[in-house]
Amino acid sequence: MTVDIRYEMIEYGKVLFGYVFLMWVWPSVVFYRHLSRKPPVYRFGFCVTVVPVCLNGLVMGLGLFHALRMPLTALILAGIFLVSAVRLVRTCTWELPLVFPVPGSSQGANTVYRGLWGIVLLFGAVYFTYGAFQVSCYGYGDLYTHHSWIYGLMQGEIYKSGVYPEAMHCFVYCMRALFGISVFSCLRFLQCLHVLVFLASAGCLLREMFRWRYTSVLALLLFLTLDVRGADMITSMSRLQWTLPMEFGLPYVFLCVLFFIRYLKEIREKPEDGTVWPCWKNENLLVFTLTVTAVLSIHYFASIMAVLVCLPAALCALRRVLRHLLPLAAAALCALLVAVTPMAWALAGGTPFEPSINWALGTLSGESAREKQALLESMEKSETENGREEEGVREANRQGGIYRNGYERLYGAGRGALLLGLSAVSLILCLVGRLQKAGWAAGMGAGYVPLVLMSAVYIVTYAMPYMGLPQIVTEGRFCAVGHVLTLAAVLIPLDVAAFLATERWGERLLGRTALLAAVGIYATVRLTGNYHGFLYYELSRYPAAVSLTREIMEDLERDTFVIVSPTDELYQMIEQGVHIELLDFLEHTETEQEYILWRENLFFFVEKRPLYYAQLYFAQGPSWLGEERYPEASREEYETLHPTWRVSQTPDFIASEISSEKAEREVIETDSWQKYVRLENREALESKAYGHCMRLMETYPDQMEIYYEDENFICFYFEQDSGNFCNLAVEREA
Repeated sequence: MTVDIRYEMIEYGKVLFGYVFLMWVWPSVVFYRHLSRKPPVYRFGFCVTVVPVCLNGLVMGLGLFHALRMPLTALILAGIFLVSAVRLVRTCTWELPLVFPVPGSSQGANTVYRGLWGIVLLFGAVYFTYGAFQVSCYGYGDLYTHHSWIYGLMQGEIYKSGVYPEAMHCFVYCMRALFGISVFSCLRFLQCLHVLVFLASAGCLLREMFRWRYTSVLALLLFLTLDVRGADMITSMSRLQWTLPMEFGLPYVFLCVLFFIRYLKEIREKPEDGTVWPCWKNENLLVFTLTVTAVLSIHYFASIMAVLVCLPAALCALRRVLRHLLPLAAAALCALLVAVTPMAWALAGGTPFEPSINWALGTLSGESAREKQALLESMEKSETENGREEEGVREANRQGGIYRNGYERLYGAGRGALLLGLSAVSLILCLVGRLQKAGWAAGMGAGYVPLVLMSAVYIVTYAMPYMGLPQIVTEGRFCAVGHVLTLAAVLIPLDVAAFLATERWGERLLGRTALLAAVGIYATVRLTGNYHGFLYYELSRYPAAVSLTREIMEDLERDTFVIVSPTDELYQMIEQGVHIELLDFLEHTETEQEYILWRENLFFFVEKRPLYYAQLYFAQGPSWLGEERYPEASREEYETLHPTWRVSQTPDFIASEISSEKAEREVIETDSWQKYVRLENREALESKAYGHCMRLMETYPDQMEIYYEDENFICFYFEQDSGNFCNLAVEREA
């Protein structure tokens, strides 16, 4: 299976250009007066937060007034940018903000510090993008739904399937309106770029909490190299590659608590002139308001995570929070009104909630998580005499406490105990810092206590459903954020020791030590067999199908062709041609006397080797980037929890064969999607399609031919005369 790397790189470059312009260049120019002479972290937080808020407000506002059109949207965005650019040039005071920060760089970052950050971000970019160039599919089936919602925006319709946070869809829509980048390419590559904002946001937050500036970058290096255990953790890391609303919103979880902490720190100190601190006119409060608005506008799970992460910071500064409760409450209320008003307006107009909202509410009981765990444990105990032992396992889980259901379930017994022990040491240091008013430990608890509590909140939240308690966030969704915080919390002893050493021997010597520590982390995780594996995409199409669809769209005029295939081609070609579901085509040709497709060019996509649909297709690459460890380590758990899932790793994949015997099978599922998903049904459908195409070639030998063929996939081409369209319902010979 080969992918057209050259074309993929071009599309990746387009998405990169559009993303950089919208996320950084546009706000840097439009808000240049506000951002002038601001610290890098503030500029970064403001730029990446104000954009989704503004775009969501613009698109939703136009949609509610039935004025949503792509040319109008592009005109408004380009007009604002050009007017701001002209004013900026005339003032001759333009200073382009440093939009991608090196946390702490305003305090005199040296070459080693900047170099470490550059290496970590570059490594993260390559790691989370590598799989996108090995498979030309969407990473996850939900992306088809999100694509359809974005297409709804392109047709002037908001909340196409019901009320749902739309900020990510609005961002992609604006990229399409401004630059003409296909939605298919945006959804394939956008999150591979946005994950850098995730890493930078986490680094900014950790830099605010640690005393030694290198600890934050070492924590992220550990996050990027250490392997993870279990299906929930592997899936959570893989989701960072896929352009889904929740993952798009994860950076704002970190930024929300970052600017909340910065605001609380700043209002603690009074101005030198003795006046009252203007807590209402605070720039950190402004960005905090924007981050709350953004996260509410992007995804409800991300909003819940933001609350969970902010709570420890609020508890540790409770007096200041209560003293300034009014401005904080006003900021939260403003954010809520801005984010929720379009949704409330649509609900008032009769638009219902999107069904996944009800699904999320249904998971709150935690019963689904407990059932999955019971299934895994029942497989392990398959040789038991009766079901009473399984019930005993469930009861043991409920009584097992936070360690068994949190640390051990997430990290395994050995690593879980190590992380718990290091977290306990960190907590002790925090308490010493809280009690010590002077000396080496004075002030240590200021940033450490919230960090330890954030890690604890993550572990407790994950463990709750397995202990018979409600489930606040669906299992695995919190893992990417919580894993960063947990690894950071266990590095507190290192941060304390390094900070004290810096005070004694100076920054220059410790900078070199940090470089050695980074090399040591990388070497240790590799040599000890704990290096991470490559992540996965769901394999749902052959690369040939993707390439042929693109070539057809490029070679033929709009709406002059039809592609007959399963659903996957629909979203790639939706703006250019007509797509006919393979299921519908077979049903019509088998049950009707006459069936005509009113286009000159017909293409029939058939899998000679039907794919096991949406198999978890793990990437492969150089050993310095990752190891081939996740498929084998997780296969049993994945396939037990999800009977329709199968695991493979490039270049191997799971596929079957078509045959005349399989064409005689009845398709047993009633749900249309399941007819594609189940392998036995897919075998029957592809076999029927191949047989029907061969009969069409016999009936119309001058008009139908094989357009492309390899060992896995074949495409038939039927050229029709626009004045004499053919009947495609060819009868089978008796």
